[in-house]
Amino acid sequence: MHHLEHAVTINAPIADVWQILLDVEGWVRLFPLTSAARITESSPTHQIVAITGDIGGQSQSWVSRRDIDEARRVIGYHQVETAPLMGRMGGEWRAVSTSATTTELTITHDFEPADSAGGLVADVPGGRDLDGLLNRALDHLGSAHLVAIKAEAERVFAGVGSRTS
Repeated sequence: MHHLEHAVTINAPIADVWQILLDVEGWVRLFPLTSAARITESSPTHQIVAITGDIGGQSQSWVSRRDIDEARRVIGYHQVETAPLMGRMGGEWRAVSTSATTTELTITHDFEPADSAGGLVADVPGGRDLDGLLNRALDHLGSAHLVAIKAEAERVFAGVGSRTS
């Protein structure tokens, strides 16, 4: 099992950050490598989301369940239908208020690549190492997603325009 963790300090209240985390369908606007994100089922405590995005140069689609704990400001997620390159994927978003106007946001990824012969995948260009490909892709995506959420939350908090989905 691989584990990646990324964190960022956001100069915005936790309520602003939390609303962005809940707006999965807005990810297409925020995250350039996400081409589709649609909530197919939801309640106050969960979302089922169909997502398509670029993973290491390949378009991949998957379905995730997101378990929402608003009191703790944690969203746990796991793929219920994995992307073709992924054997198992899960993790969580954690938002912690560090002051009235500052939030620490963390995302974790816990994953296993799909089974492959000798760590190489035939349908990945050049038969590249799948472990390395997924580690690099998720390391990049984790950082990029936090940068995008930080920019959006700070823009909203500063009152520069209104959020749109």
